[in-house]
Amino acid sequence: MINHSSFKISKTVVISVLLVLFTKASFSQKIKYQDGFPYMNISNGKLKATVLLPDTAKGYYRAARFDWSGFMAQVTYKKHTFFHEWKGYIGKTDTFGIHDPYNTGTGAGISEEFRKPLNYQDAKAGETFVKVGIGVLFKDKDSAYYFAKNYQIVNNGKWETDFGKDWIQFRQIITTDYGYGYVYTKKITLLPNSSIIKVFHSLKNTGIKPIETTTYSHNYFKFDDNPADENYLLTYPSPINPKDKFSTKATFGSTTFKLNEQLIGASPVQGAYNTNGVNEFELTNSKTRTAVHVKGDKPVIAPFLYVWRNAFCPEHMIEVLVPVGATTSWETEYTFKIDN
Repeated sequence: MINHSSFKISKTVVISVLLVLFTKASFSQKIKYQDGFPYMNISNGKLKATVLLPDTAKGYYRAARFDWSGFMAQVTYKKHTFFHEWKGYIGKTDTFGIHDPYNTGTGAGISEEFRKPLNYQDAKAGETFVKVGIGVLFKDKDSAYYFAKNYQIVNNGKWETDFGKDWIQFRQIITTDYGYGYVYTKKITLLPNSSIIKVFHSLKNTGIKPIETTTYSHNYFKFDDNPADENYLLTYPSPINPKDKFSTKATFGSTTFKLNEQLIGASPVQGAYNTNGVNEFELTNSKTRTAVHVKGDKPVIAPFLYVWRNAFCPEHMIEVLVPVGATTSWETEYTFKIDN
């Protein structure tokens, strides 16, 4: 006699397995490769975004500084591009060659970092700490944390990726035996019939210790591959002022920052400045007649400017505090513009 109830269960299991296999197959069919590094293009018909995929064996970025998810390496809008070239990028130089995925400084496009690690102060040499978006890292000696050091990654956690034609979502799950645990989600969405991209984040605290960290996007802007020069203008909706002493190669206005000349070589113009918490700016280029408007929904606690020949990088750091059992979310909106 056929057991119809067990048959239904088996059928459900088979369907579930087929759906999983179909999803994996669909995902693999969408993946492209450049120099062996996996990436995916998403589009809303107006914008196209190239997103580099996290992968422990093949990923474009496998170092210990930037969040592995959502490396939005390039955006194309009406044949214009808005970020520096990621293919063959080897770091802070004027030349390109064989990209090293273990170089901590080889960010691309919208590269985000959780600057403040978890458990680093409490961990002793030989123990581990956590960096959101990367995983569990090894502390080799008792010294101050240095963001550009390539700490050994002990555990990347569990990564999940989902996508549609105009969006892609990443999720990382981390647990530790010293109280820290989280579910981190990032979703990049190209809004319908627009030139707007929203980057949504959520961080759920699944551990028994509160999460206190900071995050920012490096924003490697370079419009139509034009080097950083006097054609770029950074504008804020309210007054800004420098906190550090900036190079004479640049000038602050009441609400603006501008280079006085084209930057040559790898030496940057850089420093901290004050936006009075405002998390909104627009970067324009009078030569390419293109711009990007960036707006976040959390106040900035530590703005920093890093500008060198190959990229113009306004960095807006925000604070991320997540009590035990709670979830915190934040988002940034990028609007790409062309002056016809």
